[in-house]
Amino acid sequence: MHTRYHGLKKVRHLSSLFLECPGITSVLLRNNLQKIHSPIQSLSIYDFDRTITTLANDLFVHGTSSNGIQIKHLQFSNSNIQSLKDNSLINLKDSLESLSIVNGKLTHVPTKALSSMMKLIVLDFEANEIAELFDYSFYGLHLVKLNLKGNLLETLPEHTFVGLEESLAEVDLSENKLALFPIIPLIKMDYLRSLKLSVNKISSIQQDLAFQHFNSLIFLDISSNYLETLSSDYFRYFPFLRTLNLYNNYIENVSKTCFHSLRELQQLDMSHNDIIDIDSQIFDTNKHLKIIDLSHNHIHYINGVFMNLPELEDVLLSENNILELSNNCFTNSTNIRVIYLENNSIQRLDFYVLHTLVNLDQLYLSNNYIKTLPSTLFEFNQKLTSLTLDHNQIKELDNKLFNSLINVREIRLNDNRIERIDTQLFAALKNLMELSLQNNRIKSIEPEAFRQCHRLKYVNMQNNELSNVGNIFNTNSSLVSIQMNSNLIEFINQKIFNNQFNVQVLWLENNLLKKLDKTIFTNLLHIERMHLKNNSIYQIGNNTFDKMATLKHLDLSINEIFTINANMFAKLTKLEELHLSQNLIHTIEANSFGKMKNLRTLDLSENDLKIFHREIFQESLPSLYMLNLRKTNLTKIETNAFRSLSNLNELNLDGNFLHSWDIKQIDIASLRMLKISSNNFSGTAIKDNMFDRLPSLQTLNMVNCGISQLPDTLFTRTTNLVRIDLSRNQLRTINRNLFARLNVFKELKLNENVINDFPHMALSNISTLEILSLARNIMNNIDFFKLNGLPNLRQLDLSSNMITSISGFNTAQLPHLDMIDLSGNLLFSLPSNFFQHSISLQRIDLALNRFMQIPSMALSKNSLARLAWLNLTGNPLEKIYTGTNHEEKYPYLTELHIRQTNLSILTSKDFEMFPALQILSLNENQINRISPGAFVTLSSLQILDISSNVIEIVPKERLQGLYQLTKLNMSHNNLRDLEDFSQDLGALTILDLSYNQLIKVNPETFDFLVSLRQLYLNANRLTTIPMESFRALRKLELLDIKRNLFEAIPLKALKPLETHIKHLWIAGNFT
Repeated sequence: MHTRYHGLKKVRHLSSLFLECPGITSVLLRNNLQKIHSPIQSLSIYDFDRTITTLANDLFVHGTSSNGIQIKHLQFSNSNIQSLKDNSLINLKDSLESLSIVNGKLTHVPTKALSSMMKLIVLDFEANEIAELFDYSFYGLHLVKLNLKGNLLETLPEHTFVGLEESLAEVDLSENKLALFPIIPLIKMDYLRSLKLSVNKISSIQQDLAFQHFNSLIFLDISSNYLETLSSDYFRYFPFLRTLNLYNNYIENVSKTCFHSLRELQQLDMSHNDIIDIDSQIFDTNKHLKIIDLSHNHIHYINGVFMNLPELEDVLLSENNILELSNNCFTNSTNIRVIYLENNSIQRLDFYVLHTLVNLDQLYLSNNYIKTLPSTLFEFNQKLTSLTLDHNQIKELDNKLFNSLINVREIRLNDNRIERIDTQLFAALKNLMELSLQNNRIKSIEPEAFRQCHRLKYVNMQNNELSNVGNIFNTNSSLVSIQMNSNLIEFINQKIFNNQFNVQVLWLENNLLKKLDKTIFTNLLHIERMHLKNNSIYQIGNNTFDKMATLKHLDLSINEIFTINANMFAKLTKLEELHLSQNLIHTIEANSFGKMKNLRTLDLSENDLKIFHREIFQESLPSLYMLNLRKTNLTKIETNAFRSLSNLNELNLDGNFLHSWDIKQIDIASLRMLKISSNNFSGTAIKDNMFDRLPSLQTLNMVNCGISQLPDTLFTRTTNLVRIDLSRNQLRTINRNLFARLNVFKELKLNENVINDFPHMALSNISTLEILSLARNIMNNIDFFKLNGLPNLRQLDLSSNMITSISGFNTAQLPHLDMIDLSGNLLFSLPSNFFQHSISLQRIDLALNRFMQIPSMALSKNSLARLAWLNLTGNPLEKIYTGTNHEEKYPYLTELHIRQTNLSILTSKDFEMFPALQILSLNENQINRISPGAFVTLSSLQILDISSNVIEIVPKERLQGLYQLTKLNMSHNNLRDLEDFSQDLGALTILDLSYNQLIKVNPETFDFLVSLRQLYLNANRLTTIPMESFRALRKLELLDIKRNLFEAIPLKALKPLETHIKHLWIAGNFT
């Protein structure tokens, strides 16, 4: 049952009452609660009264007495609550079991308010601002679960949790700022089972506590901290752990006895660390391990590491640098089901490495350097169902390799160097369903190679070197999809598809087929999609497609077909798409498409039809939606040629040789889009009633048609036009009534004409127009008062004209305009009232004009308060800050481009006007000096590009204040030396210093760039790099030092990067 009070939703479920109060005030909440006499199971308050910072004493008082109401679970989320009055919860002491104040402003734990809550067992203060806990913070409570995630805690006093020894079972302290593992405060919590400490700053958990340990702890999460070394018996305080999460630390050194005391451990996650070496005895005492995740490290060898672990099931080792798999890697760990070894450097697998893995179900070996596989590799892996060997260097496969894999369902061998598939290779794979062989060098597949693969559904052989394909498939198989595209196939055996009744998709595109025999597709009774694009097909036998009653998509484009005869597609009654573009078709027999009543798309573009005859569409095609006749050399369209296309929506006649009378006699009442660009109408006048038979037309493209004049009555009958493109014509003027009858007109493009005066008369009172483009014309002056008839205009493009002056802003009313492009004109200045009434204007492009300075009087907050994007590239600017008016600000400008100007100095005042900038492009100027504090006000800047200038030095403090900067480009300057980068650049991920004149890098240069992922130092003059230079770059994935003057690889400097570098570019050195 649902009941609503003011601001409160009441849900009764069985005997319990659940209340939800979104956005309620304190007074309204109190009044509503006083009306409720039943016990409340749950009260959830969202977006609580923002004026309330302290929870008062009278909020939970019953209306008829001083006794409190009964609430079992109380939750406040998204509030401004900072504290609780001492007696604020007193009336709930006999009922409250859980209290949650999340996403609030609590600064401390309200110990006194909680002290009487004897029934409270769950306390959740997640995402508050608690910076400190005190001794005895929870004394007197019987908490079972405590959540302090997402606060500001740095330390925990020794007696923080005193009083909870007999009750506390779960503690979440993740996402705080703890530097020390809180062993001492928690060690006496005898019933603690789960402890979460992820995303803190813990660097060690070692403390000398003699023989003490956690008696009940089974789950420990220390992920995303700063652990570096796991020393001997490192986890001795947690002997009963079952799950240990060490994900995303900085662990590099691991003692072989670090897990010695964890005899009950079942799940271990050490992924995303810096581990290189791991001892073979490391898990000797952890016999209950089920899941081990060591992925995303830099491990080289795993010899013996996973031996004799009888309960181990999942081994995750992807994204390491493992070089080989020796025989003893997994010996006697007979319960392993899944092994992930993708993206390693494996070159060699020993003969018996998998022999004891009798329960192995999935093996992933893709993206390695494997060249050969021992013939006995899978001899005892009969339960294997999924095998990936793609993206290796395998050239040859032994015919006995897969003989034991009787249950395998998927094999991926794509992206190798395989040249041949023999008949016996897959003979034993009776349950194989998916086989990937694409992107190899296969020249030959022996007949009946897949004959025994009775359950094979998907086979991919694309992008190989096959020239002839014999009878390779099983008769009456389960094949659904066959991909043989992008080979060199000239001939296909007539029997290859015999009885392939289940095939739905066939890819044969990008081959060398010349003929399609009428018998080749006879048995493809359920085919739905056939791809024959880009062959050399010139002959299609009679009745070739007759049996394909279910075919929906047929692509024969880019072939050499000359004629479409009436019987070619006559039986394809279910066909929906037919693509015949880029053939040599010059003849289409009468009614060739007449039986395809479901056809929606017909593409005949780029053929040689010349005349479109009325007989082509003799019968009705009620479903045809799109007809493409682009570039078909049409010189004539016969009368009534399209009359049977009653539902045609889109017709493309671009690039032909049609005249206006050909267009005039097109009679398609349903047509919504007509493209007739690149036809030449210059020799014939555009007729008044040219489009009269197209009453539903919405989009019209007449680009590059040689049009010099349009009659007033051209669009009289096409009143539903929404978009018109008349670009690249010879229009000088637009008649005043041309668009007068268009009721829903929204977009007009008149680019690249010879219009010399704004066509205000033709555009007056078109209240629906939203996009207007007049770029690349020859207009000189614009009076924006003349645009008052376009009240809904959003985008205006006047770029690349010859505009020297603009006016009319006192009365111009364009309230919805959000983009104006005036680039490529001859403007020196802007009037101070520039678009003063266009309150929505956000993007202005003023590039390639003649501005000597930023026209701040016209653009700043006093005129354009919402301006967010500004481009001043290619102007002769010499300075940014003019010092004329301190009130000139750009409070919402997030992107600023000042490129290819005369700017030479960046002053300390230049960017004070732009406090919200996120992207700043200053490249390709003449900048040679950056003044102190130039960027200090840009605390939100994310991308800074000062490349292609003449800067010789950037002192450390010049980049201070850029706390959010993620990408910094200083390439193509004259930098000779680098000062240490500022600590403020902790968020920087990409740094480009290429193409400078750097001769050295200091040991501390990059120490504070802790988030850096890409560093470009190429094309400099470096001869050496100190060994400490990259030590702090623990997230660096790409380093480019090519084209320097190194005589040898700087191995000592590169050593700290070994565990995480993915791309190292060093070419062009060592000369």
